[in-house]
Amino acid sequence: MKYANIENGTNKLLGWYDKEIHLEIPTPNIEVTDEVWQEALNINANYYENGKFIVKDFRTPEEIEQEVQAQFRAERNKLLVEADIEINKLVDLGLNPTEWRVYRQELRDSTLTWVLPSKPITK
Repeated sequence: MKYANIENGTNKLLGWYDKEIHLEIPTPNIEVTDEVWQEALNINANYYENGKFIVKDFRTPEEIEQEVQAQFRAERNKLLVEADIEINKLVDLGLNPTEWRVYRQELRDSTLTWVLPSKPITK
């Protein structure tokens, strides 16, 4: 048998214990079968709710929004580099880079709407 140490009042999973390994099992704890323990490990459970171990996101809405925005900016920055390369290629070939310059500006402005523009079609 295994034991899940659960934080009192929050139900956060603090750790797993086994009497064959550990001399002391912290309380509060929940005794679980090896099968339940393995299932909880497989999903990286971090919370106990309604008799089940689950994965719960403890981030605040602000933290989630900041992460979403950071991911958006990272993708936008990657696309800006691609646009710069494409503009330089067109200039080197003596072709008109206007569509790509407009696209690059739309990328720069995309944090106002949080929507990425469509790439120009390369001919």
